[in-house]
Order: sequence, then C-alpha cells, then structure tokens
Amino acid sequence: MIAFDGRTVRGARDGPGACYGRPESHSPERLFGTYSLLERCPGVGSSTRPSSRRQPTIASPGGNMDTSVHDTLSKMWEKGAFEPAISHIRFPLFRNLSTNLRINFSHPVTALIGPNGANKSAILRALQGCPRGNDPGNYWFGTAVDVIPQTERHRFIYGRLSPTTGGIVEVIKTRIGRLRDSKDGPVADPDLFEPSRPLTREPDSMDRFPLDLPKKPGDASRTRWATISKDVLYLDFRSQLSAFDWAMNHSEVTFEIGTQHEELNLVRARKKRIRSRAARLYKAISDGLERDTWYSSNERIVQPIHELTEDERFWVERILGRKYARIRLLRHRYFGTKVSGWTVILETPELLYSEAFAGSGEFAAVLLVYQVSRAKPQSLILLDEPEVSLHPRAQRALSNFLADSAKHHKHQIVFSTHSPEMIRELPAAAVKVLTVRADDGRVDLPVQDSPPQFAFDVIGAEYEHPTIVVEDLLAKDLVEYALAEHPSKTTVQVKYLPGGADTLWGFYAPMWAHEKRTDILLLLDGDQAIESPRPVGQIPPGELESELAKTFPCKPNLPYSRTDTASAQHRLESVKQVLEWRRRFVRFLPCWTPEVFLWDYRGQDPAADVTASADANGKNAWRDYTEIQTGASNAEQIHTFQLQALRHVPSDCAILTDIRDTVYEFIRSL
Repeated sequence: MIAFDGRTVRGARDGPGACYGRPESHSPERLFGTYSLLERCPGVGSSTRPSSRRQPTIASPGGNMDTSVHDTLSKMWEKGAFEPAISHIRFPLFRNLSTNLRINFSHPVTALIGPNGANKSAILRALQGCPRGNDPGNYWFGTAVDVIPQTERHRFIYGRLSPTTGGIVEVIKTRIGRLRDSKDGPVADPDLFEPSRPLTREPDSMDRFPLDLPKKPGDASRTRWATISKDVLYLDFRSQLSAFDWAMNHSEVTFEIGTQHEELNLVRARKKRIRSRAARLYKAISDGLERDTWYSSNERIVQPIHELTEDERFWVERILGRKYARIRLLRHRYFGTKVSGWTVILETPELLYSEAFAGSGEFAAVLLVYQVSRAKPQSLILLDEPEVSLHPRAQRALSNFLADSAKHHKHQIVFSTHSPEMIRELPAAAVKVLTVRADDGRVDLPVQDSPPQFAFDVIGAEYEHPTIVVEDLLAKDLVEYALAEHPSKTTVQVKYLPGGADTLWGFYAPMWAHEKRTDILLLLDGDQAIESPRPVGQIPPGELESELAKTFPCKPNLPYSRTDTASAQHRLESVKQVLEWRRRFVRFLPCWTPEVFLWDYRGQDPAADVTASADANGKNAWRDYTEIQTGASNAEQIHTFQLQALRHVPSDCAILTDIRDTVYEFIRSL
C-alpha cells in the first residue's frame, strides 16, 4: 500500500482558426470556394445575449481546473448523485482482455490509458452495451476474415445499485447469437449480445438471483436483475469528419479511371460536386431552413442550423484559445444522399468561415462541446481519444470541460486517451492504466488507482537505465540517499509504481519474469522478506507449485491456470520462469520499513514527541508526529518531516551500506 494525498491506494491543416479572409473586406471570401458566407446573412448581425451565465469552476487562466472540483465530484459520487451509474465492469471472456479483468468506477470521470492494442476502444464499446437497448454486437462482429468462434461465449458483467437491496447487483450480457427482431421479421444474428441469467460458476462467479425476494418495479425480471437504464453518448474522434472533409476525401463520384492522372481526376470530380451543391447549402444557412427536399426528393437537412449558447461558446473559446462572436452548426446531406455530415460556421470579430477553412481542432472542439452539452442529464458519455487534433493546452482545457459537465449535468464520463494532459488533474481513483502481458499478449489492469504522474511510466514499464523498483516514495528517497556519494548513482534509476507490495508481487514480478527482464531489481521493504526459492534445476517438478506458494506472499498472476490440464506444460514453464526471476531479481531493504528506520532520526522535541503507534510499518506514528508538530497531517507534510529525518542519517550507517552493496551486486550481475 502507498499513501498518496492522504489516501491509501491499492494494489493536415493549419492550427485553429486558419482562414484566408481579409478583415477589411469580407465579400471576396467564398464558402467552399463559391458562395460568400462572409456577407452577412439575414439575422447574422451582432446579437444581444444575456450577460449572466453559469460560471464554470476554473482556477487559473492556463487551463488548470481547480482541484476542488474533483473533490466535489468524488463527494457527489459517494452520495449517489450520479445514479443510476455503473459501479464496475469485469470480463470473464471478452476480446483480448485477461480473464475477469475488472474496472472499478469510484469517480464520475474516468480515463483509460494504455499502449496501442490495449483494447481501450473495446472496453468503451462494452460500456456502451451495458444500458438497456444497446448491443456491442453492432460494432464488434465476426466475418470470413475475422472469425469469432461460436464456442467462445464472449460476455461482460457490470454492477449497478439496486433499489431493492440498496447494494450493488450484477448484470451479465452475453454474445448469444440468435434471432434479432427487424422490420422484415426475425433475422439470424450471431453477434447479438443479450442479458442472461446469472452465471455462478468460475470465472463468472456471480451471486445467485434471489428468487423469493420482493423486487421494486423495474429492478428485476423473474430470473435476473434488470439492465441499467441510462442514455449513452459515444464519440469516436478518429472518425468525426466534417461534411466538407467527407465530401473531399471519402465520397464516391464518377471520374475517369485508368489514366495517368487518376488521383487528380478524382480530386477534381469531388471539388466540382462540392461547388455545385454548396449553393443549396448556403441557402439553407442563410434562410435558416428546417427542411429542404431537393434533388430526387431527398430530405437534405438532418438537424436544422443551431447556434451554440453563450456557455457552450465559452468552453470552445477556452479549449481553442481564441474568441468567437458566434458559432453555428448544421447537419445535412447536401454532399451525398445517404451520408450526413456537420457543417460548422464560425464567426470571429474579423472573419466568418466554415469548417472547410477551419482547423481540424476547431471542428472537433465545437462538435464535442455541442454534443456533450446537449446530452440528457445523467448520461453515460464515452469518448474515444477526444484529444485528437488538439494541442496540449487545449487538451487540459478539454479535460476541465469534462469535469465541469460531469459536475453540473451528473454525467458519468469514461474516455480513452494517449495524452498526459488529459489526466493531469484527475485523482488516482479516476486513472486506469492497462498493460499488455508479455507472456500471452492479454490485456490486464494491475491496480485500480494510478496517480497521473505515474500513469505513463507504468505502461510497458519502459526504462532507459537499469532500474531499482521500490514500494513507495520514501523507499525511493532512502535508496537515492544511500547512493548519493556512490558510483552506482549515475548507472541506475530508482522508481516506484502505484499499488504497493501486493501489486509488485502479484503482477509486476510475473510480468517482468515472462518478459525476461534482467535490467530491473525489485527492492521491497524488509517486512516483505520471505525465503528465496531454490534454483529451478534443484526443484522436483512436483514441488514447483508449492515452492511458488512458499516464496510469494500473494498469488502471482500467471497466464495458465493450474487446474487446466490442457495447458499443464505451459503452466510448468511459466512457474519455472517466475521462480528463477524471483530468485535472481528480488531483494529486500535491510530495515522493516523506511518509516520505522527513520523514526529514531526525527527531530527530538520532548514537548512534541509521540510514542510509536501500534502499526507495524510506522506510518501511523509519522502521521501522529506530524499532526502534533503542525496541527495537520497530510501526505506532503508527513513526507517533509521524513526527509528531515533522512538528512540526519550518517552516510556510514550500516543500513545505507547494505543498500549500496545490494545495488552494486545487481549492477555487477548485468
């Protein structure tokens, strides 16, 4: 366990606004090169807007959200303000996720982080499929190229609060593969996911459904708990294209093929179509049309033109870092009869232009703010890489917008990201770091809580130098202090990972063993010291499992179950790898814990002294000591006093000498 912030934690365009108009003369500019949007349309002048609005919770002009907003969100979550909500989701068998990978949700805004191939989008799709009426089989399905065997019953289980029991109950959705209703009658659908009765056997291990318990209306059917009822908004920002971008890059048009200039002919054909149809689009915008049946009697307007509210425009401005007098959107089919797209009209104090001249970041920010702001309160909002096309400062502001939206509209928001800026302000409980196991390529989640500053270090545990991994920050300080005047200081780096000793034993040690990592030394606190395993060559095959249990204080996460006879040989080799790595690359500090060791080096003020608390690791004693000294005891204050004590330890102390010898032995073995 590690203390963080007073908590115990377990286990191809120019930039925004790029446009080519002249402020002193609007008339020459053309929408898509043909019709002027810069000539004021009827009713497009400066409008009178209310002077007051809800003020978002912002602390600094640099884009950083006041951390109190996340404290508020956590308290709101604990009080049930976001119900109905998904409390957790786990995966007995789903895509490439490890068996029963579980994600707990204890904060209304959650970030999924992981390398490419970590199934972040798959998890978002599963979450999309949780509420009533949603089926992930619409987005993940088998084909002749990518076969999903019917023998693999993919499924996921999620928890929600039950009005009947007042506690969390679980609902399962399984890839049933049966008839689906359609306007033409039932049709075979092998990819259909539907709720089913609880599965009580491993690995599902669901509780039996209480048949005799009186249920509140809508909470259950006769045989299972009902699915959660919640509106869902799913946005994939890699596929969010404007109407212009779709028409210019993806639309099908007639053109001359098989010539030397085939690609150029395609571009010219698309350009011609856009120009010919932009006149009608301009009319829809200028006249504010709500309907427009045109060309083969097809309705072209999907959603009439709409102007962003002052509050919505405020957030677009904050994300993009520029001012807008007006922002409007129109969803239409003017460039194609079957595919609709968005046109965005942006007006600055100097210019008026559409998404054709805007940066891709401008379009993405406007669409995100618009759609999230219009979502029904208490929606489940799922965002796949929302930072696409945004620079770091804009990403921070976007993260602030999501927190503000969750606070004021009670949304549960889950997003995937590759951006450190998107998670910088999030609490540890909101950051879920997915990793890909080296042994079987499955995706795992080592810990439920990851402080943002560690999240991107954890992915793949990529280190530039040989690395000493310790349990927590104080252990890192102790090892670095011991090495301060030693040649080893420049050859190794010292790091600690979130999750504490149990996670290091159970997850990281087996992972590094299967990766055959020889550049990592796991240096645990002395209270974790346990007998080292014998060399693998000296252990009879029948004793390997007992040796594993004897030399690991918690069950290591191995890819093959000991109960699966079909993978017995794989299990045997896996155990051997883990035992040998454990013998060679796990050591222990020569003190019970750094807290206990440093206790005798604290400032000896008799009036403010404190007797060590009963806790074996000394953490409570340091908490009490700090509170007596300062009247408060947060993690930062405690750490300051511990560092003061560390500076009083003489460099020739036997404990420090032992640490230096252990590190030097590791370096010599490389």
